[in-house]
Amino acid sequence: MDTSLDAFYDNLQDMVIKQAGRIINNDLYTKSLLSSLPVALISTDKNGLIQVANQAAEEMLQVKLRAVKKSSLLELFALSPAVIENIEQAWKQDDSLSADSVTLILADGQEKVVNIHVQPFYDEERNLVGTLLAMEDQTYISFLRESFKQHAHTPSDGEVIANSPKMKRLVKQLDGLAGGEKPVLFSGLSGTGKSYLAAKLHKSRGLDPQAPMIMLDCRDIDDSRSKEILFGATDQQEGDKHSIRFKSLHDYGTVHLADGGTLVLLNIDALNLECLEAVNDYIDHVAEGSTTLPKCRIVATTEVDPGELEKQEEFCQPLLNCLIENHVKVPTLRERRKDILPLTRLFLADMEGEDTKKLSKGAENGLLTKQYNQNNVKELKDAIELAVLVAEDDTIRTEHIFTGPLEEETADEIDLTDYALTRFLIDNKTLAVIRGGVLAGYVGLALLLFFSEGMAGMVTNKFIWGIGGAALVLLFLLFGRIHCSVCPLSSGGRLASQMWSLAKSPPGFLKSSSPYVIPMGLVIIAWSEHTFHMTTHPRATSFLLIALLSMAILVALFFERETWCRYLCPLGNFAGLFSLSSVLVVHSNANVCSTKCTTHNCNKGSEEVAGCPVFHHPLYARNAHICKLCFNCLKSCPNGSARLYLRPPLIRIWQQLDIAETIGFFALLCFFIAPILLASRHIPFFMEGSSFTWAVLASVILALVCSRTLPTLFFADHKLKQLRTTRLILVLLLLAWGGFAAFQFSQMPGFDTLSVVSNQPGFFQTLLPENGLSMISLMQLAVIWFGFLMAVVALLGMSWRVENERVKIEGKSLYYIFAACLLYPLLNSWIVL
Repeated sequence: MDTSLDAFYDNLQDMVIKQAGRIINNDLYTKSLLSSLPVALISTDKNGLIQVANQAAEEMLQVKLRAVKKSSLLELFALSPAVIENIEQAWKQDDSLSADSVTLILADGQEKVVNIHVQPFYDEERNLVGTLLAMEDQTYISFLRESFKQHAHTPSDGEVIANSPKMKRLVKQLDGLAGGEKPVLFSGLSGTGKSYLAAKLHKSRGLDPQAPMIMLDCRDIDDSRSKEILFGATDQQEGDKHSIRFKSLHDYGTVHLADGGTLVLLNIDALNLECLEAVNDYIDHVAEGSTTLPKCRIVATTEVDPGELEKQEEFCQPLLNCLIENHVKVPTLRERRKDILPLTRLFLADMEGEDTKKLSKGAENGLLTKQYNQNNVKELKDAIELAVLVAEDDTIRTEHIFTGPLEEETADEIDLTDYALTRFLIDNKTLAVIRGGVLAGYVGLALLLFFSEGMAGMVTNKFIWGIGGAALVLLFLLFGRIHCSVCPLSSGGRLASQMWSLAKSPPGFLKSSSPYVIPMGLVIIAWSEHTFHMTTHPRATSFLLIALLSMAILVALFFERETWCRYLCPLGNFAGLFSLSSVLVVHSNANVCSTKCTTHNCNKGSEEVAGCPVFHHPLYARNAHICKLCFNCLKSCPNGSARLYLRPPLIRIWQQLDIAETIGFFALLCFFIAPILLASRHIPFFMEGSSFTWAVLASVILALVCSRTLPTLFFADHKLKQLRTTRLILVLLLLAWGGFAAFQFSQMPGFDTLSVVSNQPGFFQTLLPENGLSMISLMQLAVIWFGFLMAVVALLGMSWRVENERVKIEGKSLYYIFAACLLYPLLNSWIVL
């Protein structure tokens, strides 16, 4: 005979009915059967005197059978009135009885929690012939359940913030669901507050304050064990009053822990079909009044729209129909903007132990204009918590607010931080020497150009506009803002601020107008270069260099950190546009920051190292283009989270989950103005001052119009269409780089005297002009089509990303984009030739 526990459960009923007399009277048989069972079993005769107890009973009661044999069962449990009450009740009603969570008190005063089953046996004349008492130790499961009670998510006191119309309707719907027991489904995007609302619903049911609320994230459950985790390892035996109802510990599921309360299944769509069907069966059995199953209210959450779940064959449709009866759709934070500031104030008030901080008007406006595409309310809360940490005084300003996705890591990126050469180059002493030398050279060149109109001045001027300009454009593409590390403008401003500065916070109007001031600054430089013939007049170039340095110093004397670099510098921010395609990037490790960081020195700075000069946080990707690669964060981070990486070019354009849309106008302006600059070197009409000025103004207007209309033209109605449009604009920027590079190459000295000719008849002779092709023109064509090649690669990557994000592109828009990518280099090539 199989003496395993499962066999015992399966055969106990037949065994006790057919062979009751044999079990009671045959002591040896009873011992051999019961000794191996983990359930504590005690049998008595008709007078209630103990005959047999298995080893599990001796261990539970801490007694030996020989010490209690022939003694009364009621005397054995004299200290446990709850056990005696159940035994007497079973005798009184002449039927079996089960009871859960009964307190058992041992002789030494130790208490245990047990489930018991009392089974009286009768002969054919209904005379009592014996009693079987079964007990299972539930002390552990009781402790586990109490732990869940103490550590389960508890809703915060106070009302749900509901100033917006959608949240007001939601609160009314929640009130209507509070008194019921039917399952509820909360749907909404990540971070909208579904679990919080589920907790509020649990609290509003008016249950015993100790009623458990268990939250289980279905994404964390092993698919093969999901049903076992929810309901236990074996099935419940419905409608069998003679069966022993309790099981061993591993057979208990989450529903048992939530008995009498609420079980919240987070992300229920992650469960497999078998488990979903089991949940549906459980709901049906409880609704039918099952007395053997634990009773708890099922509350489910999902980030998937219920309409999409209906289309999925792997989701249990009867369960979905049941959940949809009480469906609560939770709005995104973008749909409830009236709640943003009240939520912010609530988060600030809940941050115990922190100094009271207030929001500036700029910070409030900034919070209201954020998109919160990543994590909704949670994203807002994380932003406020970080702002409190990085704000040096009692006011949270715009530059303290960081939202959006974290910088996305790439499998192919290489960490350069610990290389000896990197450490040497970013060392404070090395940087000080390089910065000092570059600043001295800049001032020296400006003075030389100002005081020398002779050959020296002309050669120097030619070098600046020819070699220097071309080198910068190449540097921008490859390494982004690396030149900002040693820029003489920021070095001059930093040196001046160390002597004296008001160190004021940048004003709100400067921050808000910066996306337009910066590109207009680049337009003014380009217009001035052409209008004042700077390439041939050294003193005009000197005025430009002195003016830029003077403005950087002046700004540094008034404002804190390096406000010039962040909000005003046209060259640095022009390079910042290309930093999204460059191979160098500084970013932090999100796991390290979330588990170890408490200071955020990368933004605030430390006693030894200054904070980020451009008010940036290397953890966030949205404003990664403003990082000027000063490397302060690498030296100030105590956890080694901020690192310098080398990654594949172009990949950030389509990989980055969020890009500041404010760069769109600047990138479009570059796209439209590059051919005009190139034409000013080759087409007589554009060489004239007035024609050039009108063409530049037209490019500004086109950029403004396109920055507003492109989202509607190319992408279908979608919540994140602005992000996709900004990616597209960055593709156009790569085309513009070819035009800018060709413009700068046109001024390279010496190459205009070299030409490529073909004396052999054939294909190349027909392709080349009659007098040959100048070396400069060949170089210009090369960079123009290299820009086209980069744009095509980036566009293919963007198309792949958009497809994975399931975003619809309007009609034939993709063909128009490819056509623009082809026509642009053809236009620039025509200008050159």
